[in-house]
Amino acid sequence: MAFDRFTKILTYKAKVEGIEVVEVSERDTSKTCWICGREDDSQRVQRGLY
Repeated sequence: MAFDRFTKILTYKAKVEGIEVVEVSERDTSKTCWICGREDDSQRVQRGLY
């Protein structure tokens, strides 16, 4: 399934259940803590390994 189609289905299903979906930029997601937002270059040990 294409990513765009997946996100549209997910958004639709969430809306039906009353759940808010927040889209965020994928930029630096391998370095940024999803809880506090702090960037840490050591999060990603090497390409493909976190």
